[in-house]
Amino acid sequence: MFPQYSCWDSYGLIKLDSVVSIDGLQVLISVPKQPEMQDDGADLRFCTPYGEEIKYAIESVESTYFSVWVKLPIGIGEFLFYYGNQEAESESSPDDVFDEFFDKNSTSGWDTSNIAVTTYGEYLRFYNPTSSLVGGAQRYDLDLPSKYIMEIRANQVSILSLTFL
Repeated sequence: MFPQYSCWDSYGLIKLDSVVSIDGLQVLISVPKQPEMQDDGADLRFCTPYGEEIKYAIESVESTYFSVWVKLPIGIGEFLFYYGNQEAESESSPDDVFDEFFDKNSTSGWDTSNIAVTTYGEYLRFYNPTSSLVGGAQRYDLDLPSKYIMEIRANQVSILSLTFL
């Protein structure tokens, strides 16, 4: 166990089916819930076999597992995850994992000088609020669902095994 994780009670090992060949590859993993884990996953941490922190973002909390995106460094074929620290605060950060990320509940960070950006339900909506037409605004919607990821990587890896140690 690495010193920075000495306050964590438990850990596990995730093995990939191949070695990561693209630096910063994002991989979605499902981590089964354990009794020692915080209900919201705030105590989850990920690191390389050498103790280097791996950035992550919790996508969803389900009844039996967490869906988590991890941003893996090049050359990694396996990595560790830690849990079981009831005092830990979440370090989940989509901005640290994805090159572009939007929160379906917020329009902050968007340049809205020529367009309107709103959210509704699970969608982010862009449209032109001004119009030269009689009767109101032109509306050309671009609706993006909340789980829309605007990035594609050519080299993919899969989880070979997840073991609680």
